[in-house]
Amino acid sequence: MEFELEIVADLETAADYVRGVLWSILFHRLFGCVSASQSSFYGVAYPLANNPELEELVDAKAQALADAFSHEASRSTADLNDNMVLKGVMVLKFYDREVEHPNSSVPSTRPQSQSSSASVSPNMAKYANCWEKWVLKISILINKNQMLDVNGASKLDLHKQDFENNLFAILEHVDTNKSHIPPIASVDVAPFPFKVLFALNTHEAHTLNRAFRNFEVSDTESDEFIDYSMESLPDTFERNKNAYTGQEMLKTGYKFIKKLLE
Repeated sequence: MEFELEIVADLETAADYVRGVLWSILFHRLFGCVSASQSSFYGVAYPLANNPELEELVDAKAQALADAFSHEASRSTADLNDNMVLKGVMVLKFYDREVEHPNSSVPSTRPQSQSSSASVSPNMAKYANCWEKWVLKISILINKNQMLDVNGASKLDLHKQDFENNLFAILEHVDTNKSHIPPIASVDVAPFPFKVLFALNTHEAHTLNRAFRNFEVSDTESDEFIDYSMESLPDTFERNKNAYTGQEMLKTGYKFIKKLLE
């Protein structure tokens, strides 16, 4: 199943905006026992999980995208007094399982959630059966005059409203569409491996297809490979009364996020 979101930000807010969107998606796909927390973007709260490794991954991916946009803007010869919009697309894909690459002599030790470059090392595992895909179409406004609409809304108001709209869209998608989620056969915090890649100067997700193929196997091929246990995100917290199981999160996620947005 595929979902699309449109993001409008600027160079100063891109990293924080994308970080909030990634967390809002991942929060609903961590079906293990997690300790929920929250952060905010321009005063709009969004959920996150208290897991250092996942926090590091999300921060790194959001910052890498923002840095790439900044580098692209610095290379541009366009007059900043003219209208200027940088385009980018980020794709997040969830997979059913991780399989051993046929050229690998030992199972990969890379965390299941780690996103990496397009090259495949000899010991890198691959992923089978993508069951969910999120496409983030990102527009970065360079000319500050574009931060005002016809009604004179401020940059803060525009970004805040856009972010809030996307959070509600994510909430609607995950609350309405649940039947496609594979059976959860692990108690790991993140039982399903995922990859996050991005490209600049386009809004077309298919431009990343070739890069993703480096990490994927077809349904036919995956049946021929040896399956092995996925390395889970480390449990850096204890189960307690404030922790939510995967099933509880599915049942209460809508109310939890709605309360944050009220």
